[in-house]
Amino acid sequence: MGLYHPESPGAHPLARGGAIGEFVERIAAGLTDPRRHEGLPAEVRRLQDRGLAVAGAPPHLGGELFESAYRLRGFQRFMADLLERPALVDYLLDQLTAMSLRNCVAIVEAGVDVLLLDDDVAGSHGMLISPATWQRFFKPRMIQLIETARQVRPEVRVFYHSDGDFTRLTPELVEIGVDVVNPLAPDCMDAAAIRRALGPRPAFWGTVGTAALWDTGTPDEIRREVARSVAEIGPAGLVLSPAYDVDFTPRANIEAFIEAVRDIGQGAT
Repeated sequence: MGLYHPESPGAHPLARGGAIGEFVERIAAGLTDPRRHEGLPAEVRRLQDRGLAVAGAPPHLGGELFESAYRLRGFQRFMADLLERPALVDYLLDQLTAMSLRNCVAIVEAGVDVLLLDDDVAGSHGMLISPATWQRFFKPRMIQLIETARQVRPEVRVFYHSDGDFTRLTPELVEIGVDVVNPLAPDCMDAAAIRRALGPRPAFWGTVGTAALWDTGTPDEIRREVARSVAEIGPAGLVLSPAYDVDFTPRANIEAFIEAVRDIGQGAT
C-alpha cells in the first residue's frame, strides 16, 4: 500500500483494529522519510535573509492527532474508540505523536520561526469532543510536541489552528505553551471576550469576516469588518487575517482587506 491520502473518499485504512500494528510500514514511512527535509535549512535561511519570518508545519494526515486518528479509523468508529477502546486510542495516538515528533524536530532544527500545529477539534457549535477527553488523550501529547520543539529551538513560536468554536480549549492551549491561535471566526467565537478572559496571550491570527462576507460582501463591508476587529480586540497581539478560506472571494474584497490593514498600520505609527 502506498502513502495514505486523507482526502480519498471512504479511505479508512485502519478500520480494522489489527491493522494498527502495521501503521509505520504501511502508512507512516513516507511521512517520516528524512529525504523530505533535504534542503529545508537552506530554504529557511533564504527566506529569513529576505527579512521574512518562516513558518513550518509537519506533514500529517489532516491534523496532527485527532483528525489523523479519525481519518484512519473513520469518524464514528474513532469517536466510539474514545469511549470504548481507550487502550487502542492510546496506541494509535502514540504512533501519530512519534511521527509528528520526528517531523517537528526536523522543521525546528531547520530554523523556522513558527511551528504550525493543527487539529479540527471543534465544529461551528462547539467542541467535537469534551475538554475532559481532550485533556485525557490529546493534551499530554501536544505538550510533548511543544516541549520537544522548544528543547531544540527555545525561541520558536507555536501556532495552533482549529476550525469551529474551540473557546473552551483556549485556556488549555495557553497553559501548554501555544503562542498563537487561529482563526477565531467571528460567527463562531467571541475573540474580544476571550481576550478579556485570557489577557495578552495568546496572539490571535484571523478574526476577520465570515465565509459569506468574504464571498458575497462588498469591499466597504470588508473594510468595516477589519475596523471592527481592531476596535473590539485591540491591535496588540492581533494578526489580522481572513477567518475563512478565500478561494472564491472576489479580488476586490481581497484588495479592500489589504488596503484596510495598511491604513490601520499607518494610523498606528
